[in-house]
Amino acid sequence: MPTYVELVPDKRCALHIGLGQDGYSSVSYLEKPARAVAGKGALPTPDDAGFDYGGTWPHAPLDSAVPVAEAHQVAREFLTTGRRPTNLTWQDPRY
Repeated sequence: MPTYVELVPDKRCALHIGLGQDGYSSVSYLEKPARAVAGKGALPTPDDAGFDYGGTWPHAPLDSAVPVAEAHQVAREFLTTGRRPTNLTWQDPRY
């Protein structure tokens, strides 16, 4: 089942990565105070793009589909630096 994975290195920020969809991922970055941005996608986002998040099925933000390999790079940078990754363009999430 396609699932959102939440990476939380500390209580200041988190990275959500949607994994398990065929050929794409979705990436969102959250920081305190409540501020969220979504990755600017390089792939067309399907109308039904979504991922399981603790038993709910939130839709991925529009225009947020990125290749899986790019999502993995974003996760590596985030876990290395603890900051919003710089290897992706960010945008305000739209649903």
